[in-house]
Amino acid sequence: MLKKIHLIWTIVLSTHLCNAQSYGSEPGMLYFKNGDSLSCFVEQAVSYGNIIRYKKPGSNDEFKVSVSDLTAISTPYNFLETVRLDKKELLMSLLVDGETKLYNHISYFSSAPKEHYGGLATNPNPPKILIVLKNDSTTMEVTKKNFEKDVSLMLRKEPSVVKLVIERKLVFEDLETIVSEYDRLRQRRGMARTVTGRILDPETKKGISGAAISIIGCEDRTRTNALGYFKLDILATDTLRVTHSKYQEVTLPSPSTQSFQFALPKRSKEEMDSIKRLESKLTPDDFIALVKNNLYYPYADRKNAREGLVLASVKIDTTGNVETIRLVESVGGCGFALKNVLYEVPPSFWRSLLLRYSTTEFQLPVIFSLNERKDRVINVSSPGKVLSPIYFTYKYEELEYREGTWEKTKVFRMYNYQFETKE
Repeated sequence: MLKKIHLIWTIVLSTHLCNAQSYGSEPGMLYFKNGDSLSCFVEQAVSYGNIIRYKKPGSNDEFKVSVSDLTAISTPYNFLETVRLDKKELLMSLLVDGETKLYNHISYFSSAPKEHYGGLATNPNPPKILIVLKNDSTTMEVTKKNFEKDVSLMLRKEPSVVKLVIERKLVFEDLETIVSEYDRLRQRRGMARTVTGRILDPETKKGISGAAISIIGCEDRTRTNALGYFKLDILATDTLRVTHSKYQEVTLPSPSTQSFQFALPKRSKEEMDSIKRLESKLTPDDFIALVKNNLYYPYADRKNAREGLVLASVKIDTTGNVETIRLVESVGGCGFALKNVLYEVPPSFWRSLLLRYSTTEFQLPVIFSLNERKDRVINVSSPGKVLSPIYFTYKYEELEYREGTWEKTKVFRMYNYQFETKE
């Protein structure tokens, strides 16, 4: 009986090892260094060695090609590029594509066969995962041990990203989020142009001081000075939002000139009275409902099963416009998701909190969790009013395998967001 159990265990390990390396074939494209490309069926694998096996359409014959002859492989679920690292070329999965690229490569190793109860068994060792950053002409392996040093060096052109790493708001497991945010900032910086604007009172034609100008869908924002002037880096596709407590909120398309001026319509006395009545009726629950109904769980964090607390410290001015949002604690890209939502909260909601609590600083805790709610103790040492925590649960249900074509089961999911607040 004991020998039978070990025989079954040996078969399971051998099957696991084989499946860890290849899963048959799938449609794809091979891109060669000489400029040619080939549509074929490429072997499916978690990791590729020096040789790639493929079949041509309509043929069962198996062909082989060396990784050194390829630049890339494209399949429905993966894109791999040949990366040179320490005089060795590896076919690596592309995780983030931009000015800086992020790759990974998984290597499987087996121990030498050993005799076990009259037979030989080969045990697979844990896979080795190689993480590589490529920026300009520099290619560097990133390890957990030297993570802060390596990332700070490679991404030094964006100090705001480096600061998040040094302060450990983002850690090694957040590399996809880190590189994606770096590339987004670099792309924006490279394409943006600086415009100078002036916001005027429609009656006096004088500049309006303290008007808030923001870019919809972006964290970039500024305020007008005492004379109503401001400067902002914008893209041609951006839409500007201009707000002031005594004037109507206006959205403007990206100006075609380097300088422009705009008269902001005044609110009528009836509108001002109506807003004051509305703000007096708004409750913290209304604010929480607005945030949670616009919140989302970033895909990279769902994919890597990242859960935990995000604590945002928000400072507003007396007119209800957001001055700063600081992430005291964060998990992956969940903090960025929360910041994007908080920046879009209308000033009237912030003013309602200001009237209720007589403070311009607020702490909002959000607990992100998968499948089921995760309770945790929240200790807040930052100044300001601590709002009721939001328990943000992301639930999914696996559907059955679909016949016809091979699909990853994770593609077929039914998603359901559940929100809970707790006083």
